[in-house]
Amino acid sequence: MSQNPSSSRSPVSSKEEEVKMLVTPKIASEWLAIANVDNRNLRAPKVQDLARVMLRDRFKYNGDAVRFDRDGRLLDGQHRLGAIVESGCSQTMLVVFGLDPDVWPTIDIGTKRTAGDALTREKVGNGKGVAATCKLVVDLLAIESGQMSFTNLGRIGRTPDAIVEWWKEDLGRAEHITECVRAVGAFKEGKRICRPPALFSALRWRIGCVDRAEADAFFDLLAKGVGFSGPNDPTSMLRNFLIDDQLSKGRGRRPPWYLAAVTFKCWNARRRDKPVRHLAFRTQGRPESWPVPV
Repeated sequence: MSQNPSSSRSPVSSKEEEVKMLVTPKIASEWLAIANVDNRNLRAPKVQDLARVMLRDRFKYNGDAVRFDRDGRLLDGQHRLGAIVESGCSQTMLVVFGLDPDVWPTIDIGTKRTAGDALTREKVGNGKGVAATCKLVVDLLAIESGQMSFTNLGRIGRTPDAIVEWWKEDLGRAEHITECVRAVGAFKEGKRICRPPALFSALRWRIGCVDRAEADAFFDLLAKGVGFSGPNDPTSMLRNFLIDDQLSKGRGRRPPWYLAAVTFKCWNARRRDKPVRHLAFRTQGRPESWPVPV
C-alpha cells in the first residue's frame, strides 16, 4: 500500500492500487463531480450526520476504503466524501483504485454494525431498544423545531456514530431515555397497546420532559386501563384507539407519526382537564399543527 499524504489524483487507474491519503474537501468535491455515476442518491441526513461527527473530530480512520473501478467510477464512499465537503474537514482515508467494475454488486452487502451494536459496546443495557428510541427522539425534536416533516418520523437514517455521539452529549437525557425504555419494556398489561415500544419510549421521554411524575402516571394508566374518570377521559380514549389500531391489519394501521400526534393530543387534553369525544389528527382540509406536549 502506497502513501500519498494530500495530493489529488485522477480516480482512473489501469492497475489495482491501495493508497492511504488525506482526502481534502477539494479532492472529495472533484471526485464526486466526475466519478459518482449510477450510485444511489446521496442521502442528506446521512451526510449531515457524518459531517457532524467530523466537525467534532470523532471520525476515525479504520481502514474502510473509498473504492473506484478502473474506469474511475466511484463504487463506495459517496456519503463519506459528501461529509468531507459538507464539514470542510480533511480526513485520512484508504482509497482503492483500479477495481474490476464487476465487483460493484458485491460491495456493501455484509451485515452493518447498527447504532444498537454501538451502544451495547458502550455498556448500555438493551442497546438496541435504546438506540431505536434515540433515533425517534431526535426525529421528534427535529419535527418540533421545524427541521423535518412529521410524516418522516422514524424514516430518516442515522449513522451509528451520530447516535452514539448524540447519546453522550447529555448524561441526564441519556439516563432519562434509558428509564423510559425500561419502563415501557416492563409493561405487562400494556405490551399489546404501547407498540412499537421504541416509539412509546420516545413519547414517554418527550412528555416526561414536561412533567416526569405526571408522565409516568399517564403511561401507567394507559397500560393498565383502570382508574379512568369516565368514557371521555383522554387516556381512556387513547387506550381504546391504540387497541383498535393493534387489531387492524395492513393499510388499516396508523403510521408512527399519527400515533405520536394523538398521544400528544390526549396528554395535552389531560393536562387541561378536557374530555375527548373524538380522537383524530387532521391532516387534510384545515390541517392541524403538530401537537407539542404542554
